[in-house]
Amino acid sequence: MRRCLLLATLALVGSAACASHASAPSGPTPVARSAPAQPTPRPDPAAAWVGHWVFTSQVGGEQYHGTLDVSRDSLGWHAKLVEALRGEVPVTSVKVDESGLTLTADAGDPVTVQAVLQPDGALAGKVFVGELEGTLSARKE
Repeated sequence: MRRCLLLATLALVGSAACASHASAPSGPTPVARSAPAQPTPRPDPAAAWVGHWVFTSQVGGEQYHGTLDVSRDSLGWHAKLVEALRGEVPVTSVKVDESGLTLTADAGDPVTVQAVLQPDGALAGKVFVGELEGTLSARKE
């Protein structure tokens, strides 16, 4: 009798186990998936040029001081150059790319500024006024 009771118990347990497996979905267990990672936008390296710069330049033995405001909008790059003694100098073109900033202006003689960003965030470069060549340094304010 004990043997019959044991067999009956095993039969009940086995059928319950089979019933629980029958109701479970077959196949691999689904894995929860998260949304694909969005790429992190890279900062625009040219944006470092935008701002108010205070400059000093030396050309032909003379020292000049002033400000350079660089901006960018949907139409491109813009600059406003103000020399302490002369006032605003009309800027005729501004170009910013991976090699640096180049701007041209008309101060009576053609002026060209070629500058690069330094590791400390300052600008350094050359100034060409007519036939003269000089230096430029600037810091953002």
